[in-house]
Amino acid sequence: MGGALPAGPHSAGLWALIRDHRPALEYDWRTRFGLGLTPFLRREMTWAEAWALTSQILRDPDSHTVASLLNWSYVPGSARQIGVDLFEGYLNAHRGKHTRPQSLPRPWTAGTAPDSGPLRPLTEEDRAQRALLDDLLFGRSAAEPTEPGGGATPPSP
Repeated sequence: MGGALPAGPHSAGLWALIRDHRPALEYDWRTRFGLGLTPFLRREMTWAEAWALTSQILRDPDSHTVASLLNWSYVPGSARQIGVDLFEGYLNAHRGKHTRPQSLPRPWTAGTAPDSGPLRPLTEEDRAQRALLDDLLFGRSAAEPTEPGGGATPPSP
């Protein structure tokens, strides 16, 4: 296929998932594989192994990571999704003549951006603190890539 990605770990994508969707990814790793992200972050697991696990999570439409990427407020079960679709179909099948079909809102697509708390949108101060932590932990600026492909990887000991 012309648009297929090459095989192997996609370090920049994995690092971005960890950085931007860590709670959801951590939850999925714990529930599906019985381990958190700690072995990977401590370099007890390779990028390839971590990507292999994560790619399976990304294929599952019921995962918290996929819901986080889609900015859903929660993960709807299959029964809930089917129920909304069936009700929408019923309403449209019984609508009057010359009325437009209805598209019901999906409550889970409301978004997850609260005004306060740990899930609130990042402020400039938050970004500055993250950059400082990146510098302290990895000896580099958060904006400065360490790989030719632009991925941010921790240095080897």
